[in-house]
Amino acid sequence: MATVTAEYTVTPAPYPARTRTASATLHAIATTVTSVDFADKILITITQNGRLAHWVGVARAHVRHRDAHCL
Repeated sequence: MATVTAEYTVTPAPYPARTRTASATLHAIATTVTSVDFADKILITITQNGRLAHWVGVARAHVRHRDAHCL
């Protein structure tokens, strides 16, 4: 059951969050992309030559339970 406060909603989710990683060499630059899938957002990090190049957080739209299989 979700906990609601005046500032935010806490939704219980399995831990650890599902994580996917892919690496490749792009234009002679070692590049790694990692996606971390949380209940309320997806976090994507892109590193090049071992240094953080880009970090993106995307909020999920609210999905009703019966529609969750569409994700």
